[in-house]
Amino acid sequence: MGMHAIPDELLELILLRLGSLIFLLRAASACKRWRRIVAGARFLGRFQFLHGPAVAGVFRQTQPPLFSKPARRQRPWPRPSFVPSRTHGDCRFSLDFLPDRDATRPWAWRIVDSRGSLLLLDRLDPNGEQPLPFQDMVVCEPATRCYRRISPCSNFREHVVNHVFLLDGDGDGDGGEVDGAVGMSNFKVLCVLYRDDYAAGRCYHHAGVLTPGKSRRKIEIKGEDVIFLGATSSSVYWYIRGRTMLALDRSRSVELSSFVLPNTKDFDDHISPLHLTVVASRRDGEARIALSKGGGNLKVFARINGSGEWALEKNIQLTVVAQGLPGYSPWYFGKPAWIFHIEATPTIMVLPWESFSSWWFHLDVDTGKAELETSSGVDTTYPCELPWPPVMRACTEFPLNI
Repeated sequence: MGMHAIPDELLELILLRLGSLIFLLRAASACKRWRRIVAGARFLGRFQFLHGPAVAGVFRQTQPPLFSKPARRQRPWPRPSFVPSRTHGDCRFSLDFLPDRDATRPWAWRIVDSRGSLLLLDRLDPNGEQPLPFQDMVVCEPATRCYRRISPCSNFREHVVNHVFLLDGDGDGDGGEVDGAVGMSNFKVLCVLYRDDYAAGRCYHHAGVLTPGKSRRKIEIKGEDVIFLGATSSSVYWYIRGRTMLALDRSRSVELSSFVLPNTKDFDDHISPLHLTVVASRRDGEARIALSKGGGNLKVFARINGSGEWALEKNIQLTVVAQGLPGYSPWYFGKPAWIFHIEATPTIMVLPWESFSSWWFHLDVDTGKAELETSSGVDTTYPCELPWPPVMRACTEFPLNI
């Protein structure tokens, strides 16, 4: 009877059991019938629902030390390295297709964000040591080796650009992406903006959104003493005086919402931006708000499951977690320590005020484990998925090296 005797409905169930998108694409190249089934919107929707995003691997970007001692010479940013996932070990992505690549000069780009199959990179100076903040950037797709240049600063000339992030697309691109999917013709870039009005004695905060078609829009961040905190994979966060937080959704809706942190007895409405930050938990990917207080106390707030309310999740005593580190002194923690989040990790950099920038350490907010900051810097990983929906140009052709 052969394979041709198997009904399409049964063959579809068999193909849905394939555990990897690469296996699915290889199956699609077997014959026209299999390709027709795999290319169907209904089948692709069911496959994605069952297996989730196809993560090809992660790009590892080593960030130089956040604080450099005077005797420590600034070193060039190292080239990002790709580590394939266990289920897609055949993928070998490289960034050698990016513009201005010169083998005789230091690496020219640093990764600042990833979303779906795309990476967002910022330009480094000619020595490869310092970023040129958001003047010349690229959005690229390693799987298809395509890129587009963008310039946030030139699009928002009246503002200072503080940070940039990738957002989900609208689903109206010309690259065949489905609603909300991210692709080279269907993405958004969120720019965290501010503008000082010295005459009025105030600062204006906005979120600027850029699209591939060069359209732009601004969302005003209203409030007094606005502090940008950081971002997780789902939202971007600001703090406003009075325990109020603003969260901008990174999905296609780009909606702004607010919530209030619980009123603990020692909560000060006038918080320094150096004492408050946001980190992404490794356990669930959700945001944690970290607040540094005097006496070495670090408060960690989390969202209550199934609700929009937030509660105090834990107290971390910095004097306890750091006391085993070389150079530790209990006198370092009289005043609130400075804390800085490390992108895409549950780790914060802790700089005790009394150490006078001579001693600092990393703290994993999930585990409470502390490590001294080293000269090698910090490894940040950026997940990279295979493009979705997959591109099937012909029965035996796919733009991946598989």
